[in-house]
Amino acid sequence: MIKIGIIGCGFMGKVHANCYRALQNVKVVGVSDIRQDKAKEIANLTGARVFADADELINNKEIDAISVFLPTYLHKEFILKCCNAKKDIFCEKPFTLNLKDTEEIITKIKEAKVKLMIGMVLRFWPEYIEFKRIVDSKKFGKLKVLKCTRISAPPIYGWDNWYFDPNRSGSAALDLHIHDVDYIYYLLGKPKSVYSLGKNDKKGWQHIYSTYRYRDTIVNAEGGWDLSKSYGFMQEIRGVFEDGTVLEYNSKNQP
Repeated sequence: MIKIGIIGCGFMGKVHANCYRALQNVKVVGVSDIRQDKAKEIANLTGARVFADADELINNKEIDAISVFLPTYLHKEFILKCCNAKKDIFCEKPFTLNLKDTEEIITKIKEAKVKLMIGMVLRFWPEYIEFKRIVDSKKFGKLKVLKCTRISAPPIYGWDNWYFDPNRSGSAALDLHIHDVDYIYYLLGKPKSVYSLGKNDKKGWQHIYSTYRYRDTIVNAEGGWDLSKSYGFMQEIRGVFEDGTVLEYNSKNQP
C-alpha cells in the first residue's frame, strides 16, 4: 500500500484525490492547505488526516510519497523539502519558473535518490497516445504538418488570483502552452529552432503562437487563456501525413 500526502487542496488537489481513490493499493493519508476548509473537503473524501503544518505532513513517517498541487512559485520550496525528507514526489506542472531552479532541483533529486514526476498529462491522454502510436508506426507515411491548440477562458478560480501574476504562474506561456510544448518534444524530439510570438501585458503572456523547425515536419502551437467565459476550454491536435491523411482530435467535438 502506497500512502500519499497531498499539499495543496484546491481544484487540482481534489482532482488527484479522486484519482487516487480509484486506484488499488494507494491511499491518501494526509492533506494540508492554508485554507482549512479545502483540506477538510479532501479529508472527508479520502478519510485522510488534516495537517495544519505542511512540514509536519512531509516529515510524517507513515507517508511514502507527496503530491504537490501548489501555485508554481512554491514548487521549488516544497520539492526540496520532500527531498530532504526522502519522499518521492508528484508535482503539478509546470516544474518551475526558470531554468536555474529546475537544474538545482534535478541535482537535489539525484543526491536524495528520490523519484520525481511532473504532471505533463498529454503523454497519458488516450487520444494523444493514439496519435503518437500512429506517427511512430508511419501507417500513413511521415507526419508532414502538426498543429496543436490549447485555448480557454481566464482561470479565475485560482487562489489569490495567482494565475494572473506572471511572477507566480509564468502566465499562459508556462501554465497552459507548456502542455503542447512538452507533447511536441515527446512526439518529435528536439527541434532545430523555436520561434514564439504572443500578447504580453501586466498579467504576463496571455496568448502565444510558437513555430517549431524540424527537418520533415511543419509544427505550430497556439495557447491562450484570454477568451470569453462562455467559450470555456478547447484543446486540439491535427496532423497531416505524407499520404494526405488528416488525423484530428478536438475536445469541443469529441469531449
